[in-house]
Amino acid sequence: AWTARVSTLDIEGQTPRGWPRKTWAEVIRSDLWEFNLDPAAALDRMKWKAILKDIAAMQHHTCH
Repeated sequence: AWTARVSTLDIEGQTPRGWPRKTWAEVIRSDLWEFNLDPAAALDRMKWKAILKDIAAMQHHTCH
């Protein structure tokens, strides 16, 4: 399945010296925590799209 391939994907490039590489799962967990998101919300497409739209609007207002 594509999800298994993505979760184990080896990203090219370098990280700063001494920093371990982040895995895809670590980045997802971090993003969920940062935006206080419930992973179950992703199962409802309309709800998830509304959440992402709200986050984008928040980021737009803080950047300008």
